[in-house]
Amino acid sequence: MAVEEIARPAPEDPEAIVAREDRERSRAVVAAVLAALVLLLPAIYGLVFLADTLKSHRAQLLFQDEHGTELVVLTALIGLGALATGATLLFLYRATKSRHAALPRAARVCAIAGPVLVLAAGIAAQVVLSSKAHDFATSGSQTDAVAKEVLRSGAVQIPQLASFAGRLVTAFAFVLISLNAMRVGLLTRFMGVLGIIAGVLFVIPLGSPLPIVQSFWFGALALLFAGRWPNGMPPAWVSGEAVPWPSQQELRERREREKGPAGSAPEPEREPGRDGDPEPAAVTAGGTAHSASKKRKRKRRR
Repeated sequence: MAVEEIARPAPEDPEAIVAREDRERSRAVVAAVLAALVLLLPAIYGLVFLADTLKSHRAQLLFQDEHGTELVVLTALIGLGALATGATLLFLYRATKSRHAALPRAARVCAIAGPVLVLAAGIAAQVVLSSKAHDFATSGSQTDAVAKEVLRSGAVQIPQLASFAGRLVTAFAFVLISLNAMRVGLLTRFMGVLGIIAGVLFVIPLGSPLPIVQSFWFGALALLFAGRWPNGMPPAWVSGEAVPWPSQQELRERREREKGPAGSAPEPEREPGRDGDPEPAAVTAGGTAHSASKKRKRKRRR
């Protein structure tokens, strides 16, 4: 037991955590902005210029041969965006880990390995595809059936599968880091849930082909890292410690405390005839009120 206590590292001082994050904040802002832009711009290019190439396998290979160098540069740009994604996630991971030691190190591994795999596999796939496309464009048989065989060959498919695996690993980092950053109070509930959704969309692009959600999330992170969050920085960034968001039950209890005690109890009714109050009217069985003074008047008449 004593050995375990000696081997366990001492918790980092909250002031040191905040100071370190302040030093790294500017690089994190640049990485988040770069990730937001690079994820969106290649997708816009593909939507505008590559839409016609998807009509047939033959058109895809001929376009690839004609714009091979351009597409390799575009793929490298996508890989650069993946690296910026990883750098942003790593900053958020370190901030979360400093406040929640139980955060699995697998999140850090995925934030590094996923983007690197996307970069390497993407460039490899594009180089192989450019070579295959050139062979197809200079050959005698340029039918759609032949083009389909080229695109389904192992040399083309394996790098593409590796790139997909990289996106899958990166998505896992998205989900794990966003969830834990939300739990310690570094991300609002909205940003935490949106980060999880962005991770899923990184693998399964539902709806629009443009990565709007991912770009918006990284742009919002850039504002957060820069200390320009609209509603003020979450307390966990300022304190250097975990400041979990209150639950719905805690919010209800807080509202009840702010309301204060319930309205004061109604003042008790005074007993008739005391403290100088006038004598109450006597109510007869028929519901008619007669005062005591009227009874005295009858006695005098008699």
